[in-house]
Amino acid sequence: MTSKEQEEIEAIARGGMQLIDSILVLDLFRTHVGVSDYSKENAAQDAINHLMEHLEIMKIQARGLDSYKFISWYGFFLSNHADDPKNVIRIATILALNIMLRRDNDKSLPKDLLSELAAMALRDGQDDNFGIGKNGVYFIFKTCSKI
Repeated sequence: MTSKEQEEIEAIARGGMQLIDSILVLDLFRTHVGVSDYSKENAAQDAINHLMEHLEIMKIQARGLDSYKFISWYGFFLSNHADDPKNVIRIATILALNIMLRRDNDKSLPKDLLSELAAMALRDGQDDNFGIGKNGVYFIFKTCSKI
């Protein structure tokens, strides 16, 4: 990987982290979650490690960092590392992805689907038969960005 490619990946990762951070400071979220810099660093590293493993297992030749992938995975890992008993970071992650979808493609998921997606994300780790997981959230938004 060239230094320019590395810089582009880091810029995408920073942008995704900042987008989620900008949502988490809103009153609706701030009172329900505690996120330390240490949690953010660990979540970012976990997302990158997961990406490397994903690329190897799926035999994908990456040409950069997929924003939807990074934000989905970073948000779910951040929820696991932070003081997030109500999993509100997962909701913030879904909102961040929807904002990105609207910004980049001038479309977004309808409110009823966002609500159902959020309900499924909140069940992850508690009732996985009705959860969606970080890969499912990523794939929904990535697919919508391509349609």
